[in-house]
Amino acid sequence: MNVIMKKDRVILLFILVIFLSSCENINNIEQELEYEKLYIVSGQISGGDENPEITFTKSLPLNTKFDIEKAEIKDVTAYIKTEDLRMYPLEYIKDGIYKPKYDLTIISGAKYELFALIDETRINGYTIAPSVPELVKARLIEGHIECEIIPQEDVVYSCVYVLIENYQVGNPQIALRESEFFSVEGPFDENSGSIIIRTGVIPQEYQTPSNQYRLGVEVYAWDKSYKKYFETKDNNKPIDDIFSQGGGSINWNITGENTIGLFIGFSTLVSMDIEGY
Repeated sequence: MNVIMKKDRVILLFILVIFLSSCENINNIEQELEYEKLYIVSGQISGGDENPEITFTKSLPLNTKFDIEKAEIKDVTAYIKTEDLRMYPLEYIKDGIYKPKYDLTIISGAKYELFALIDETRINGYTIAPSVPELVKARLIEGHIECEIIPQEDVVYSCVYVLIENYQVGNPQIALRESEFFSVEGPFDENSGSIIIRTGVIPQEYQTPSNQYRLGVEVYAWDKSYKKYFETKDNNKPIDDIFSQGGGSINWNITGENTIGLFIGFSTLVSMDIEGY
């Protein structure tokens, strides 16, 4: 199987500031909104990561241009606990970013817990770092890619199509990535057998081979808490019609008073072995 292992972050999935910057569309909401300070936690871990970064920031008043110097929090007391009960204190680096003070390498399949204290607010997050997705096969069918995978317990899955360049010279790079997941599926139990996930519809011009790029698929394995976030992440969109129901809460996996965010484990696999392409 022609596979690329990769660990770069799909940052657009995790930039929590987006959810706060929706105030730019505040004119769409025909009501006065009162500013409420929120603490924001953002952390992603993946097997093999060394000294993962955790970011602590706070929301800014409505109609305030985002400024990391105003948003960052420099005095957080925090640590990561591993499943063998080892504690790794975090230290401030810059721009609200904290990293383990002592060397920490994330292990695939292991459990991790985040603890933090900001002022008098206690914050907690829990996740597992899924193993790399086990892809049985991928095929191009009816304008999208279907992936058959062997699921892990307590893990959810998604995938996107990608265009890969420089594959002919042994230096494959992702030149284009589908902008959002079609769905997030799972979790599954250990007796589920293989399961199917799919991408969104692929533009026609990408469905035929080219000398410039090759079509591929990127499969994601997530801690199961990601599914609830995915299903509710659009709830913060402005209410365009005050007589219709809109808005709602987002299911974050970080707990703490006036605190939102994700401390989430994931892994990825990229394959260019697509049947029917």
